[in-house]
Amino acid sequence: MNRRMHPLPGTFVFALVAGLCFVAGGIIAAGVAAGILLVQGQDVDAGSIRLWIEARPLVPTLASWAVMLPAVRRVGGWLAGATREEMGLVRRGRSGFVAGLALGATLLLVPAFLGRALGAYGPTDAFEVSGFAAVPLLLLVLPALAVMALGEELLFRGFLLRYWQPAAGPIGALVLTSLLFAGVHAGNPSASITGAVGVLLAGLMLGMARITSGSLWFPSGIHLGWNAATACVLGLPVSGLELPSLLRWEQLGGEAWLGGSFGPEEGLAYHAALTLGIGAVLIAGPLLQPGSPSSPGDAMASGGTTPSASPR
Repeated sequence: MNRRMHPLPGTFVFALVAGLCFVAGGIIAAGVAAGILLVQGQDVDAGSIRLWIEARPLVPTLASWAVMLPAVRRVGGWLAGATREEMGLVRRGRSGFVAGLALGATLLLVPAFLGRALGAYGPTDAFEVSGFAAVPLLLLVLPALAVMALGEELLFRGFLLRYWQPAAGPIGALVLTSLLFAGVHAGNPSASITGAVGVLLAGLMLGMARITSGSLWFPSGIHLGWNAATACVLGLPVSGLELPSLLRWEQLGGEAWLGGSFGPEEGLAYHAALTLGIGAVLIAGPLLQPGSPSSPGDAMASGGTTPSASPR
């Protein structure tokens, strides 16, 4: 790796850039809100803009990631001295995205339907948009979730995991990025310690998916599959947020096992599923990278890249 700045000062530099990106995203979201309110003939002031944004939490997040994505690629890539392929944006690994979607959705849906069979989940109409009425909104929500999943994977597993590896080692970089991933989500609505444990396990699984497959497509697919199944299929909270969904389930009992208002990541059943997911990516990841090292351990030692493999 041809780093242009040591990870310690470089991380602070990038943190400043990331902060500016999220401020810019907030300004963009406020501008969108003001424009829509004007078109609708409503009063435009700080209060009305704030209420509009609070009712649509994906808008500022999506706006921020729209600014962050090129910043991670350009500034992060420059700091790490990494090409787009070295950051995991390989050209021919996109079958891993489909495999990731299937794995992420399966890890969420299997314990969820077991909970439903045991009477721990039941249907509810507490949220105003669900069923067929949610389909037009889902056409907007799903692309937004995809952008955010790719953005988080590019930041945590494409840039930071690679950038910190020479200083912290492969295991250290994996643990540190997973801890940071959990810490970032601790600011979401209804965050909890058990929820942080679930997000930490997810971060470890996604990091291993990046390392073993050699691309971001596999972990991005897992990330999107889990979030979409949670929020848009079952109508459960995703990191404390409720979104339009085809179904709308509510918890009838067993919060310790199935999670609470933060989401499934709080539940022990989903912790077990994520732990199994770590094993699954150790097996599936190398199979998604032609010419990869012969074992997951070898892949980790090489930083998840195979010099002899062609860009995918």
